[in-house]
Amino acid sequence: MIRKISVLVVYVAVLSIFAGCGSTKPKAESWVLPKKEKADSAMLIGYIGYPNNKKENPENNKLYLSEVNFMTKDKAVYFGNGEPNIELDNNYFVVPNLKPGKYYLVSFRTGELFDQLPLYDEKYVIEVKPGQIKFFGSFDFLEYDSSFLGAHSYKFSIRKTEKPSELEMFQWLNRVGAGSGWEPAIKKRIHELGAQP
Repeated sequence: MIRKISVLVVYVAVLSIFAGCGSTKPKAESWVLPKKEKADSAMLIGYIGYPNNKKENPENNKLYLSEVNFMTKDKAVYFGNGEPNIELDNNYFVVPNLKPGKYYLVSFRTGELFDQLPLYDEKYVIEVKPGQIKFFGSFDFLEYDSSFLGAHSYKFSIRKTEKPSELEMFQWLNRVGAGSGWEPAIKKRIHELGAQP
């Protein structure tokens, strides 16, 4: 009896840890953008989430994006973490203080699942210049079960979506970026997109 209770306590503890994972991401509107470290530091921003339509997401489920991995082509270690990144509670992601250069999105995590993209696929490459903030894009995450003769295989794909837009993300950065040193680049891009900061 004591052994069963011990097993149950451990099980509940583990469940509590995993249940808490969904609440650990910073809230997008109260988060503070990290300070710009160098004059030529660059940044990537973007979004990955479930589709926002009833046909593909009838229950309005929310994706738990836990990591994005951007790497340069010459990075020695492929499997593992890419550049330091932050995921917010609304699935915005920020990759701040990058060295200028070309970066590939090679993988990302949704909860505990590791989602591998084709290695150095040109569809998922972006170049950032010194001091630049670049919008990588907004993507719908589509997952499906590819079953054949009783064998189950997890499959996924991502596709570009219009929401949130680049302007929406830069306006958000403008709200959370006060005192960060990124303000000139943020305001410049908002002007280029035809809006006022």
